[in-house]
Amino acid sequence: MRILTANPGSTSCKFSIVEHTDDGEDVSAASVMQDHRPTGDTIVEWAAQAVELAVGCEAAVVRVVHGGPRLDRHVLVDAAALEAMKAASTFAPKHNPTSIALIEALRRDAPGLPVIAALDTAFHRTLPPAAATYAIPARWRDELGLRRLGFHGLSHAWVARQAPKLFAPDRVPAPFRLVSCHLGGGSSLAAILDGVSVDTTMGFTPLDGVPMTTRPGALDPGLITIAMRALHLTLDDVDRQLSNEAGLAAISGSTGDMRDLLASEAQGDDRATLAIAVFVHHVRAAIASMAAALEGVDAIAFTGGIGSGSPDVRNRILDGLGWLGVRRTGLREPSRGSIDRIVSTVESGPMVAVIECREDLEMAMAASALLTEARAAAAGPRQGPRPRTLLDGTTLEVRPIGPDDSAGLDAFHERCSERTHYRRFFSSQRHLQPTMRERFVNVDHVDRDALVATLDDTIIGVARYDRQADPAVAEVAFVVEDAHQRKGIATLLLHELADIACTRGIREFRAITLAENVAMQQVFRKSGFPVVARRDMNDPSVIEFSFTIEARP
Repeated sequence: MRILTANPGSTSCKFSIVEHTDDGEDVSAASVMQDHRPTGDTIVEWAAQAVELAVGCEAAVVRVVHGGPRLDRHVLVDAAALEAMKAASTFAPKHNPTSIALIEALRRDAPGLPVIAALDTAFHRTLPPAAATYAIPARWRDELGLRRLGFHGLSHAWVARQAPKLFAPDRVPAPFRLVSCHLGGGSSLAAILDGVSVDTTMGFTPLDGVPMTTRPGALDPGLITIAMRALHLTLDDVDRQLSNEAGLAAISGSTGDMRDLLASEAQGDDRATLAIAVFVHHVRAAIASMAAALEGVDAIAFTGGIGSGSPDVRNRILDGLGWLGVRRTGLREPSRGSIDRIVSTVESGPMVAVIECREDLEMAMAASALLTEARAAAAGPRQGPRPRTLLDGTTLEVRPIGPDDSAGLDAFHERCSERTHYRRFFSSQRHLQPTMRERFVNVDHVDRDALVATLDDTIIGVARYDRQADPAVAEVAFVVEDAHQRKGIATLLLHELADIACTRGIREFRAITLAENVAMQQVFRKSGFPVVARRDMNDPSVIEFSFTIEARP
């Protein structure tokens, strides 16, 4: 699939043409960078170039920084989605208007071409309530939909996809706790557990987090009202100054560009030195915060213009992280032949890596997956096989189980280890009893239903629900073949099953898991659903989970 990607930023726009093949491999066939601060004329030029480059493409995907409270995932653009993005422009005035102009031009001047909005907030929709909820007046949350959304999601998603590949296949930690550091003109960090975002530094707008080129990062809200009163500032003044006149540029008095700051520091500029020190201090603190959210860290990955392009700044950040096991003397820069690379020794504790920022490839993969789903939905009823793309780019199918799956189910259970069986059935017996097999494959698709995930027509995962005495409640269970665990399959099956259950009046899922089955517990906790866990007082080895479900839009 040939896909045009358009990535407009506050000062530039990058176009790429990506070939996305069926096996999930992405190859960038062409790349064009336009560096101009967006003005009316510049945006018109970018829009015209987007339409020109889209010739011969099967789809176009445009990065959109802010979807507002209504859009929380990548979307095939229609009138409703476009209006939601326009409404969110007030929250990202430096970014959204340009993206919207490109989308409108493509929809108008390339008729019939599917246009996808790749939302920078989508990756963080899995933030648990404790991380996403602001301690602000309830009316603000309820009426305005204010919550932590997070940004740079395309970059963080790409890092989450690539970082495990730097480990030997048999050495990837489980669970895999990753701190992703996107450092550039705009900067944010994310805590990522097994490919799922569980915390991040940016909030409802891109102003939050660590100090940036012209944005302040996190600050005392009281400073705003103090400055407004004392300096007689209007709301527009505050918007403009916090977006364009704050950050590292405000500290240095000249520039917020890290390359210029380093050059000025070398010339003895104390204000440049202070700006760099402030940046380093806050990034270090943010890494610590993300590690705390993960309850430890297995890898720290740097990306973005500063993250991958400035070893000096990166090493200053890492200098203060010895308590995490990172040792300055253990850091090294290998040959330039490797773009994605490890920059720490084995002895340094968490792996420290540099990963090239490839938002264009992440956008193309997201667009391909979305189009595949849309075409599958248009081709037939929902209960048919549905292609799904995993975090590692693998495409599998999810479909209802049926009587013809008896042999495949037997083979699936034979391939699962005794440990996996024990965690699913509380017994290490790997052979299904005939009565149990028949019950599994013969469901009524109302009170009892089950889904299978298949790869090349081979079952690799199973999920089922059984409605309880309370018709709004169902018990759920999942099992994934060992070779395919930690790829997001259980999470995928959980959400698919929830979508189906909601259409049948089920509003709550319950599950019982062993206390030792941490991986399954993390699937539930990081699912995005409100989760309550209760330990059985009579049997502390067992934990019962319950969570309210809702269908995805």
